[in-house]
Amino acid sequence: MSEITEVIIVEEPSKQLSTLVLSTGLAAQSAQSVLASFEPLLKQAEDWKAKVALIKVTDVSQTREMKLAHETRMALREIRIKAEKARKSLKEDSLRQGKAIDGAYNIVEFLIAPLEKTLLEQEQFAKNKELERKNALKQSRTEQLLPFLTGTTDLIGFVLEDMAEETFGSLLASHKLQFEAKQEAARRAEADRIAAEAARQAEQERIRKENEELRRVATEKEAALQRERAEQVKRDALAAEIRRKEDAARLRKQAELDEVARQERLKEQAAREVERQKAEAERAELKRKADEAAKAAKVLQDKLDAEAKAREEVAKKERAAARKAARAPDRDKLKAFAQTIRTQAVPTLSSPDVAPQIEQALTEVAEFIDSLAESLQ
Repeated sequence: MSEITEVIIVEEPSKQLSTLVLSTGLAAQSAQSVLASFEPLLKQAEDWKAKVALIKVTDVSQTREMKLAHETRMALREIRIKAEKARKSLKEDSLRQGKAIDGAYNIVEFLIAPLEKTLLEQEQFAKNKELERKNALKQSRTEQLLPFLTGTTDLIGFVLEDMAEETFGSLLASHKLQFEAKQEAARRAEADRIAAEAARQAEQERIRKENEELRRVATEKEAALQRERAEQVKRDALAAEIRRKEDAARLRKQAELDEVARQERLKEQAAREVERQKAEAERAELKRKADEAAKAAKVLQDKLDAEAKAREEVAKKERAAARKAARAPDRDKLKAFAQTIRTQAVPTLSSPDVAPQIEQALTEVAEFIDSLAESLQ
């Protein structure tokens, strides 16, 4: 279903237009030109408003109304395009006027600006001289302070050019004392560092001599250990011979135990072979049963496929019937639709008065559709 959006225009558009234009402060001639351009177009749009309100499309069969809506929209579009052209034309005139005004001003400004600058220099001669003096004083005092500062940021907060000479002298003396104090502190720190370095070297010499004594004692202990290790080698050789004989005896015993274990493994392997053959037989039986189940499943699937094919044939016939119905004339379609509405069952409701009203409404709708169908060729 199509919908035509209603064009909404504010109340008394002509009065609104006049108020808006006059409120901008335009000169009377310019304001009159704007009103003369847009008031006729606004009047035409107001005339079309009543016609737009009468156009209501609620059904696809209202071709005349839809055509009228198109024609009305084209007429309103033409008014809007004329308004757009008027807007551009008036703005172009305004732009050209603005350019002319700017150009005239630039000529006057080009003549007056240098004269104003010259007169300002004459007017502020004393002020400029005082400014030059203060800048020179600030530069001089800054150069005096810089040797005693870590950087120019130390001068933030001081207005050197406005400072009294006595105050600046105190500031200079204070920074100089601070600088000298820092230098003295640095000299003392260096002396302390040199003394600490000498103490460190003395301690390193003491540690070197102590390490030499420790190395001598360690050498003597190493010689004693070597003698002890030689004796241990002899003792180890004797113990190794004893272990060799004991290992030979253990190997013989282990060989006997290994043979017994081998016999046991052979028995276990034979038992496992019997179990494997039994499991193989069980798997063969399971495979046979599975093959039978697969055959049964295939038979069932074939049956299901046949049923699906039959349903597809029915669906094809139904679709063919639907296509045939779709190709039927609009009159027959509407008649069938009205009959469908008449056969709609109203659900059971708790309110007894509602069902009869719904049945009556359905009947009226069906009769309306029948009347439309009768009007078609």
